[in-house]
Amino acid sequence: MITINWINLATLAIDHQFAPQGTAHATTLDIKDVGVRLRGDSGVGKSAGVIPLIERGHSLVADDLTVLKLLDEREMMASSRPLNRDSLACLSIGIINDAEIFG
Repeated sequence: MITINWINLATLAIDHQFAPQGTAHATTLDIKDVGVRLRGDSGVGKSAGVIPLIERGHSLVADDLTVLKLLDEREMMASSRPLNRDSLACLSIGIINDAEIFG
């Protein structure tokens, strides 16, 4: 690999590794490549409210606890914790495996 290419990749990896991050109590979706975060108190129906959006083909990123990372001091990246990945917890229904049901 050319040295300058390696330095660029290493810089991007280090920036990503040490970017400021935090968590938010929210349900996050990917709607047409735009991240949408629904925040609210526990039990208000955030998870149940996103089911129609998932049925229409939008992607669930995280439910209940969203990990947020600030990249390049201008771009926010959201993800879920490994334990609740592909899970949607609805009070009235229970825990739904998003990948199994909606594909």
